[in-house]
This record gives sequence, structure tokens and C-alpha cells, in this order.
Amino acid sequence: MRAFRFLLLGVFAFALMANGAFAEHLQANCPLTYVGATDPASPFFLSPNGTFVNGSVVYVLRGGTLTTLNITQLGNVEVAREDYISSMANHDEEGGTTYSGGFLFVSGEEGLEIFDLRNVRAGGNAPILISRTKVPHYRRLTVMGNQLAAIFPAQDLPCQANGTVRCRNQIDIYNISNLTAPTLQVSIIADSKYIGFNDVKYVNGFLYSTGFGGTHGWDTTTNPFFPIVRHAIPTIGSFLATNGSTVLAVGQETLIGVYTTAPLARLNFFAVFTLPSMWDRQNSLMFHPEAYIDDNRLITLVDEKDPLTGKPARTLAFDAFDFSVPFYQGADDRIFENVSYTFPDERKFAPILASSFVHVIGEVSGTQKWGSCDQMAGYVTWDIIQALPCGGAELVGAVTSKHKMTAVELFIDAASLGFATLGEERYDVTNAPGPIRSFNLNVNLDNEPQGAHLLRAVGTDIFGNRRQFWAKEIYFPGPGENCTNRKRGARR
Repeated sequence: MRAFRFLLLGVFAFALMANGAFAEHLQANCPLTYVGATDPASPFFLSPNGTFVNGSVVYVLRGGTLTTLNITQLGNVEVAREDYISSMANHDEEGGTTYSGGFLFVSGEEGLEIFDLRNVRAGGNAPILISRTKVPHYRRLTVMGNQLAAIFPAQDLPCQANGTVRCRNQIDIYNISNLTAPTLQVSIIADSKYIGFNDVKYVNGFLYSTGFGGTHGWDTTTNPFFPIVRHAIPTIGSFLATNGSTVLAVGQETLIGVYTTAPLARLNFFAVFTLPSMWDRQNSLMFHPEAYIDDNRLITLVDEKDPLTGKPARTLAFDAFDFSVPFYQGADDRIFENVSYTFPDERKFAPILASSFVHVIGEVSGTQKWGSCDQMAGYVTWDIIQALPCGGAELVGAVTSKHKMTAVELFIDAASLGFATLGEERYDVTNAPGPIRSFNLNVNLDNEPQGAHLLRAVGTDIFGNRRQFWAKEIYFPGPGENCTNRKRGARR
């Protein structure tokens, strides 16, 4: 836990943050909290699984069902549709999945399947099967342009990989310029130098592999039929995670090394993160062999290891690492890390950050949504409709966020009531995620039509994030009864 003693102050952190979006930032001193779940529409074991983000759309593949979620302008995530893909023939729950350019790639015991998701949306159509190609059984896929790389991990082979004809695997690279008929372009055989490959990812124009022989950066574009190694490091890995451009994480059971990418496939060391030691479990712990990483954070899962299979038996927690703080380790606390315990007792898969929420696939619970504890929060003081004076009233409230608040806008249903006037920042409330700002707005609701209407408060922070932080359904009796004319008291 504290074997690595180092202090990384600013240089690498600022290098990573230079390209990052400061918008939603999971901080180390803020655990994830459970927000909700989408109930499973089908049993988990019916298909490979995966989570993918395409702009403001999130796709979740679980048990043969594709759930499409939309990220709203307010940062909320809503289910747009669910489709059971009856045409999917692969049922290996450990099969490979990846997404690129509007197409879903799935591999397993029945080969490589490609589905068109470009019109999968509310009011659109279900996924369309483009092709099914009989190829070897793969469990790791990665796509870049017209290339798809695939492997069956050496650690999953029924023999001990040794880089000989007795037991080895290979990286198969396909040309997918014609999605209806992918063709094998070249195979990279694991010999005595590479021993066995466990995972592959395309990053910044190069194909990276990791396995028992180290981690290698391959040039597969200069001569697609003769890939060459541009850079190699001795780090052995069982899985990879990447943001697709600047960061690559090489994971093992008990530690994850993070590297920044450079020209010619070079990898520059950034940090090593190790398992927390706060559990008292009879079985060993391990990092789940899937993780989410971007320019600001690494989100992992901590699993209890099945001693019989060597694979995850159940997931215990999220383990999130924040790149924006100095990395103290040794005598100092791990201030860059936060552990958030999960539930129920099940295996979880494919963590991904979309908007301000972490989505994860539960084997039993379905698709879970977890959020940062320091999201925008606030209230509007509201009594009863009869308390509103006719001719206009002042609504008051307060809002807080980890980032400076710059605006609060009130709505009645979808119609804006205007922007509120913000008060000075207050720092005297210790349990708030940031400074608190009061606000007030004069409104006139005298002529709202009869019926239930939703009064909403939407905040904007200094980075432009907009989020609805308060809402209340109010029944309006109708014009003439939505307010009270105050009578002046008689004086003697």
C-alpha cells in the first residue's frame, strides 16, 4: 500500500489537465454516492457487455439488451429506449465489445458481429445487424479507422502461455473498410519474446498491446501488412484503459501504471496506483480488469478474487484516483484517492463516466448510476400558492457547488421566469461542497393556467455546467385564484 514513496507535484498533473475538461471533476475527497438503477431487462449471461459514450448518448449492452440513454442539457441522464437484439448470436458474457463511428462490434463464440446504431434513438429504430463473420473466438476488441484488432487473452487460455506452438495466442488485425465483409489483414504471433497478449488498445494512432512479455506500441498504419514495434516497456499487464489520445493505463491485479503518450508510440511514466488495504477479506483482492480513464481521473473497481477461477467473484467498491491533487504516498495519506463501497453483492462491469455520473453494469442489479457527492445543490423557499401576493412575488433560495456559481434561472415547466439576482458568497457552512450563494427573483404567477406545473431552478457554474438542482410540482387553481390580495390592516 505504501511501498511507493513519491511526491508528484504539478508537472505531470498540469500536463494531463491541459487537454482535460474541467467541467465534471470527481475529487479525491468526495466519494461516489448511489443515484439509481435501470432494472435489468434480460439475464446478464445472454451476451457480452459494455458501455459506450457517443457525444450526448450513452449505450449500455447487457444481457442482449441495448439501453440507449440521453444526456440532457442539464446534465441528467435519461433512458431513451431499450432494444433486445434478437439477431445477436454471441452469448459469451466475457466476449469482446467496442464502439466506433456509430457501429457496435461484438465478438464471441459465433464470430464477429457488427450492428448499426446510427439511428438508435427515441423515435428511431432498433440496432441493425450489418454482418456476422465466422472468425476465431475473441474477448478483446479495439477499433481505429478501418482497422479492428482482436485477441483471445493469454490469461484465459486453457494452458500456460509460453510463446511456443504448444500454447500461445495472437493479435488479429482486420480491415473493416467494408463492414459487411471484414477481412483478416495480418496476425501478430506471440513468440518467446511476447509470450502471450492479454489486451489491446488503439491510442493516438498506434496499437498498444500488453501481456506477459511487456507492453508494446505497434505501428500498424505505415505498412498495414507488416506491423512493427515502435516502443516497448517491460511492464506486464492483464488489461489496458485509455482516453483514446493522451493517456494509457496498464493494469495488473494489484497495481495500475499510468503513462502519457508521445510521438512514435513512446510512453512516459506518470504514476502507479495500488490497491487500498482497508478490507479484511479471506480471499485476495484485485483490480477489476476494466477501468475508465481520462485526463483528470482514473475510475476503477475493486473485486474479491475467486480462488478457483482467478477471476472476479464480487465487486466491493469503486476506487477513484484524482490527477488534480499532488500524489503523496508514504507517511502521508493517499489524498489523491477515494474509495466508495458498492452494493448489492454482485460482480460489476464496464465503468464509464458520462456527464457527472459513473455508470456501471451490475450482474444482478442492472445498470447502476453513481454520482459525485459535491454536485450542485440548493433550494427555493416555497410555502403554498395562497401565500403569493397578487401582482407579483419574490422567490428566494440558495445554491452551492464545488465550482463558483454564476447564474440561477427559474422555470415554470419549460418557460423561463428569468435569471435570479445572486448574493455574496458565504463560506461559513462547513458541510457544503463549496461557497453558498443566496438568490432572489421577482415573478408573477397570477395567470398560470389551472393544473399541475413544475417550478424548477437551474444553476450555471463558472465552467458553463448547467444543472437542475431543485424542482417542485405545484397545483395552480387558475387565474384569479393563484394569489391572495393582501388587505391593509385598520389603524386607530
